[in-house]
Amino acid sequence: MKRLAAIIAAAVLLLTPAPAFAATDPEPDTERPTAPGNLTATLGPGGIHLSWDASTDNVGLLYYRIYSTECSWNWPRFHRGTTTDTTFAFFGYASSAQPCVYGITVQAYDAAMNSAYADIWVTVPQAPPPFPPPGWPTTAHSRA
Repeated sequence: MKRLAAIIAAAVLLLTPAPAFAATDPEPDTERPTAPGNLTATLGPGGIHLSWDASTDNVGLLYYRIYSTECSWNWPRFHRGTTTDTTFAFFGYASSAQPCVYGITVQAYDAAMNSAYADIWVTVPQAPPPFPPPGWPTTAHSRA
C-alpha cells in the first residue's frame, strides 16, 4: 500500500504543471553617458592637473578613466588612472630639451561599459636647466 501511495504521489508531481512566471528581463542599457564637459588642464610642480564637469547617464555613471600620450600628439595613449571624481592629477611627465605636447583623454563609463570622452592637448614647456648647475658645490643645512 505504501508503495502504491508513493507511485501516485510521484505521478501527481510529474503531471502537475509548473506555475507560470513572467520573465521580465530589464532592457539593456545602450545609451552612452554624456562626455565630460569643460575639460581643463593646468601645469603644477611636476604634474598635470585636470578638472572637468561631471558626465550624466540615463542609468548611472560608474567612473572616469584617464589616458595620455608620452610627449607625442596622438598615439599610443597610456592608462594613467581611474577616478569617480571630476579632478585628476598625474605626475612625472617627461622633461625635455624641447616643448612636449601631451594628448589627454578623460573617458566616462557607465555600468554597461558605454562610454563617451573628451580630449585636450597640453604643451609642457622646455624643461628648465637643473638647479644647482652640474658641478656646483652643494651644502646640506639642518636645524636643531
